Amino acid sequence: MIVAIAVKLRVDCKECGAGIAVNRFGHSVRCGHCSGGRALQWKSLLADALGRVDHVAEGTHDKAGGANYRWQHADFWKRAAVCPGCKRALAKDEIEPALESGSLVCACGASTRIRRPPKDLLAIDGRIRALFGEADPRQLAQPAAVPHSITAQCTTCGAALPLGKERSVQCTYCSTDNLLPDAIWNRLQPKTDAPTLWYLLLEIGGAG
Repeated sequence: MIVAIAVKLRVDCKECGAGIAVNRFGHSVRCGHCSGGRALQWKSLLADALGRVDHVAEGTHDKAGGANYRWQHADFWKRAAVCPGCKRALAKDEIEPALESGSLVCACGASTRIRRPPKDLLAIDGRIRALFGEADPRQLAQPAAVPHSITAQCTTCGAALPLGKERSVQCTYCSTDNLLPDAIWNRLQPKTDAPTLWYLLLEIGGAG
């Protein structure tokens, strides 16, 4: 029987604290605000969800959080894997042909990425047969430039200040240290990426 664990995961960047959506399996993620990132600890993240999947009902929700996971915010559900377009539940006999092509094309026209699990994920749980609904790696977050509409001037000479991750900015012309006012600093703060659902497809027990 094929069952699905739906994954929704966000981690906090070590450098700037921005939320980074983890919309596919990988060893690390990169911050779209500052180019910092995080290594991902999948074995500990998935331990509870994979350990309970045989015994809980569909719709069961697990949340990884609290003292041991202050920088990562994870939600897992045991549920049917569905087409993102029409929400139809996937049939088992659709999976293998789709794995050969790398995408599952639904009758509604929606095309969704699907791939075989890498070896390091299989080492965590050999029942995993596919990853479904991950983000295209070419569309993952890239470092965001400071918008041209945000500017600040040196309080001593009036020259434009180089804006970046720090609130205290030294003028490149007169060397005065400037503290950016709240109105500008708040606009420079990183925004949290919204995570999307993707699925681990597992084969549990006998045929189904």
